[in-house]
Amino acid sequence: MNKFEKLFIEHNVLNLNTLSSIEISKLYSLYNGFDKACDYDLSLKITSFFYKYFIKDITNNEFEDLVNIILPKSIEAKDFQSIGLFYRGLSYLKRLQGNYDLSFEFIMKSL
Repeated sequence: MNKFEKLFIEHNVLNLNTLSSIEISKLYSLYNGFDKACDYDLSLKITSFFYKYFIKDITNNEFEDLVNIILPKSIEAKDFQSIGLFYRGLSYLKRLQGNYDLSFEFIMKSL
């Protein structure tokens, strides 16, 4: 069992909605490098754990970083459901940033 598996087992029971954004950022920083040390299944579980919180504050930089970490692995694994979900989230983010062309491109990729 690697470091990230242990961390995930310990933190998976946490309700992120009860933590402050500073506490969540500190918690997320503990997972720095998880994408290189974990298999796809664990990477997806870790991503999903934080994604549920970060999607609520989509303008948070950590949201885009998280999606950019897992998206290539999802494409490689041909996990089309996750790919669509991540592209949809990126589409929302780019629309909020005023980048409508890229937002539309992500919408089309999510289909």
